[in-house]
Amino acid sequence: SVALDQRTMETTNALSAYEASDFLFATAKGVTSDGGPVNLTFRHKMSKLTVNIKKGADYEGDLPATATLLIHNTVPECLIDLATGDVIKDPYESAKTITARQIDAGKYTAIIVPQMITNKKPLIEIVFKDVSYLVESKFQFKGGTHHILNITVNNNPDKVKIEIGGEIQNDWTI
Repeated sequence: SVALDQRTMETTNALSAYEASDFLFATAKGVTSDGGPVNLTFRHKMSKLTVNIKKGADYEGDLPATATLLIHNTVPECLIDLATGDVIKDPYESAKTITARQIDAGKYTAIIVPQMITNKKPLIEIVFKDVSYLVESKFQFKGGTHHILNITVNNNPDKVKIEIGGEIQNDWTI
């Protein structure tokens, strides 16, 4: 499963909750170690989400340096086929909320189990200055893909604009 609070930082003995949530997979068939080390190419099997918060034209003042970014209605538990590396959300678990990690001012990221959000539901919530900005959307979190969302906030929390940016297939760093 992925961590529900991915803000927990690494320690000398443990990875951060964000890093520990990722799953990398590699396989090599028909090779032996007789000739030395076996080279493996690891691939991300989870989905990475990066959210960039932008200031809208009618937003007064500066955006706060920190906020809480929540990803709602995702199942954090998964089933992994260790023979193939395939990852699917656990069909017997319920949807929960993941708190993303802040990586810069207005930039947040989280590791999500691959899954499709099929109904228009609350997906992203940004909380700052005691105001909650809620984005409802359908979305497909693809395995091995880095999804980039740009969210523009305005003075009215009901007028949030979301732009789905590019996707980066498996060539992303944690």
